[in-house]
Amino acid sequence: MQESKERANGKLRKRRRLRIVIPAYPAFNIYSRIARVTTALGPISVATAVHEMEGWDVEVIDENNYQRSAPRNGSGLPDHETLQKLRPADVVGFYGG
Repeated sequence: MQESKERANGKLRKRRRLRIVIPAYPAFNIYSRIARVTTALGPISVATAVHEMEGWDVEVIDENNYQRSAPRNGSGLPDHETLQKLRPADVVGFYGG
């Protein structure tokens, strides 16, 4: 496992990681179709603000729009346990709509 570090005033400092998870909607609701191609603006706004802070990296994982080749569980959703082992998050937030 590789830690992300940055140099500040000649000293190495560990970078922190915030992971924001947008949980999958139930099997069907009014937002199901559009959620496959878009993501909520709220978590993106928070991620942008945190990313602008010194020493922070951010990931947003939208379970409704999870298209990249990344670890998946048996249901096809993100495998959060594997992600945490690969890229540990210091803080994890959940978006509630």
